[in-house]
Amino acid sequence: MKHGFLICMLMLIGLAACSNSPAPQNAKPAADIEKTVRAVIAEQLKVNADTIDMKKPLSGPPLKADELDIVELVMTLEERLGVEIPDSAIDKYGGLMPKNGSSRLSPADLVSIAADAVANPTPRKKR
Repeated sequence: MKHGFLICMLMLIGLAACSNSPAPQNAKPAADIEKTVRAVIAEQLKVNADTIDMKKPLSGPPLKADELDIVELVMTLEERLGVEIPDSAIDKYGGLMPKNGSSRLSPADLVSIAADAVANPTPRKKR
């Protein structure tokens, strides 16, 4: 009887230790995130994914994305990657449409923002 109790206690301690350990991250390699960002931009803005310059602003030529386009890009990325991208993450890169003109947000910035959201997930809000 004593051994049964001891075994049960060890099992409970093991279960408690397992439940306190962090859940495995839904981490995607950066290359996969870049591929996803390119695909979303290509689909939404009707361009060839291979021709997207990752350093040029989304609002500049040849993409010419407006504020609504960028919001839709972010929402689609959230859906595809299963993450919530907070507005504050976009704001770190100058926001959607700053007061001084068009957005400087680039596809490379979206990759960084998405990678951070995947690495540090926050609960998604129901829309």
